[in-house]
Amino acid sequence: MIGLLNERLPEPRWQGLRLVATDSTTFRLPPWLENREAFGVQTDSSGQPYVLVRVLGLFTTASKLMIKTVIARFDNGERALLAQLLPHLANDDLLVMDRGFPAVWLFSLLQQRGLPFLARMDGNQWPAVEAFLRSGLPETVITLPVSASAHRRFQAAGQTLTHKSLTLRLIKVILSTGHSEVLATTLTDRDIYPAQAFAELYHARWNIEEAFKVL
Repeated sequence: MIGLLNERLPEPRWQGLRLVATDSTTFRLPPWLENREAFGVQTDSSGQPYVLVRVLGLFTTASKLMIKTVIARFDNGERALLAQLLPHLANDDLLVMDRGFPAVWLFSLLQQRGLPFLARMDGNQWPAVEAFLRSGLPETVITLPVSASAHRRFQAAGQTLTHKSLTLRLIKVILSTGHSEVLATTLTDRDIYPAQAFAELYHARWNIEEAFKVL
């Protein structure tokens, strides 16, 4: 089930790009027959049935509007749900994702569609990111091969992946705690997109989590 705003509204921009955050959450629905048939049913510790759904949204961080959502069974992964909403993004949107989203197949899909993105990446899951953290460099550009499993993921979805590699710009951000985090983006031009701007851009993603609380 997909819904909310369809119109593309005027929006404050950064370097010509509209900032769009994505994230998912879960909601409980009443255990009505229609909900059970559409989304499945779970049982709580007391044996009472309930319906749990996963909701993923696209959210403009400046105007704070949820522009598109998808509501699905709880066992749907958020990356797959995001892939459903990509047609609602434009080439002048900058998609901002947290560390649960990075995957070569998803990044490759975004790259193939010409959709710029910014995402946090964990070094313990990506050897190239871990090596970058050890290097002491403030930023770098890496190229990753697109694996056979990523190609199979595309084929299973009825799509053809034309890119054989993925190019990412990695930027190190020092937090107030002294710890480092790594942000990855396809915006590789250092003059147009200075590295020091990305920490604030990523922080703006938090607005979608607050929006879910309101919903």
